[in-house]
Amino acid sequence: AALALQGIQLELPDCRRLWAYCRYVLIRNERMQLLKEGGQAGRLQACEKELEELSLSLDEQILLEDDMAARCIRALIYMEQGDVERFYRDIGEAAEAGHAMARYYHGKALWEGWGRSERDRPEGCRYVLSAAEEGYLPAVDFLRRRLYPMEPEFEMSRSLEKQVVLMEESDPQSLRENMVRFL
Repeated sequence: AALALQGIQLELPDCRRLWAYCRYVLIRNERMQLLKEGGQAGRLQACEKELEELSLSLDEQILLEDDMAARCIRALIYMEQGDVERFYRDIGEAAEAGHAMARYYHGKALWEGWGRSERDRPEGCRYVLSAAEEGYLPAVDFLRRRLYPMEPEFEMSRSLEKQVVLMEESDPQSLRENMVRFL
């Protein structure tokens, strides 16, 4: 997050998205910890306010630049806030526009049924596969851990199948570096 802030000061446009994603993850993790511990109501409210402010800051990038990475991050914030319909709307738009991170999250949400009683595993699998084919490592890791063991017969390219089968236990640093590339 500190490097992203330095980049913003240098007016590097991609750093705004990176900072927004870092802030989202930090706020989400703090909220989860507070909820797990029975949290402080005041701090939980502050997290909610920070999420709202972060969402509003992403609106500018989305409106002015049609920024699909910003739309993806905003969708994740909507899910964190419990706004399932807005999550699926935004994540679906970003995924259909070809943003790999959005395709991964959209696919994973459909596969797992985030916020919905029904799941659409075939459609979810299609989105995760397309993100993995583009080289988005969290999608490759999801295939390795979740989809491939359950449904090894789904169609994927030979090169992707090789990558999934040979992928070692996820290296958090490699995953983070790869995610930054797609922001």
